[in-house]
Amino acid sequence: MIEGGLVQENENNNFKILPDAFFLEMSLKIVCRGGYVGFIVPLATFCTERMFPIHQILRGECSIMSISNFDIRPGKIFQGREESRSSIIIYKKKKMMNDETKIYSTKNNRWYTSERSRLFDSLEFVECSSVITPGIIPKVGKKLEIEILHKLRKESTLSKYLLNKDGDILVWCFRPARYWIKATNFIPVFKGKRSSSSDLKELNVNSHAIRDQIVAILNSSLFYWYYIISSDCRHLNVREINNFNIDLDKLDLLNTNLLIKYCQDLMKDLEKHSKTKKTKYSTGSVDYQEFHAKYSKPIIEKIDEVLARHYRLTEEEKDFIQNFDIRYRMQLGNLDHRTTINSTASFVSLQK
Repeated sequence: MIEGGLVQENENNNFKILPDAFFLEMSLKIVCRGGYVGFIVPLATFCTERMFPIHQILRGECSIMSISNFDIRPGKIFQGREESRSSIIIYKKKKMMNDETKIYSTKNNRWYTSERSRLFDSLEFVECSSVITPGIIPKVGKKLEIEILHKLRKESTLSKYLLNKDGDILVWCFRPARYWIKATNFIPVFKGKRSSSSDLKELNVNSHAIRDQIVAILNSSLFYWYYIISSDCRHLNVREINNFNIDLDKLDLLNTNLLIKYCQDLMKDLEKHSKTKKTKYSTGSVDYQEFHAKYSKPIIEKIDEVLARHYRLTEEEKDFIQNFDIRYRMQLGNLDHRTTINSTASFVSLQK
């Protein structure tokens, strides 16, 4: 057992071990001062609160931490494995215990299979030490993203608007989140009627106005970016919603009314483009309502315009958010990024 570490012995002389944390910690006991170590670990290693202890150990023992992050769609870093979202960490053990710790990260990298051979050559790292929070080392790859995070964190969080009790005014959020966050102010259709399911998370709020503002925000590209940099990129959890920084009380009246209006426009558009799908379970088949948010991108861009004004984002920052991962989110294929920036409106119009 490593005293003060992550491998702890209980009263029955049994050990509870988090394998990735265990090997990370053990390596620091073995490697010499000034030596380098590298590991491939699950992506969630650097974005879950339960891993905070190993983050503290690494920051205390390492002078440099370099973390590159890899998604599983559309291309996979490990072919043949469905769930293989991974991070590669390379770190240098401190020569002296009072050495400064610098942490570098990449974005959450996505790529098409035809681009695989260029993947590692295209990695971009940025120092992210200033934006780390307990349990979360953000998956950012540009200084611009650091600046956006600093602007967001000047405000309080959405947690102040979410009630810890049951109520009649609800926000419904789909937990599975691949290329879009989908939140609604109505109950989607499940089993042929409007009802909840295990894939839906219900949030209680105290007014319809607050509900519609939150629904608009959760569907924005800004919140999607925040979700990607701070989560396991698999499921939307209440933690990400609670921790998102926006003080609705500081929104001016115009922006408040616009968020409410765009929420209502978006809900109608999501319904318009939704399709009834069937899935099979061991107990039988189930009909459910599937939403395709990419067709509503023009409305979502209007929401991001409101949020950009509120946070006082620069034009460059706003453009980055509105076009974040656009090749993959809009399924534009292997088009050059300069092309995809101008392709959203035409893509949506062609699909209707």
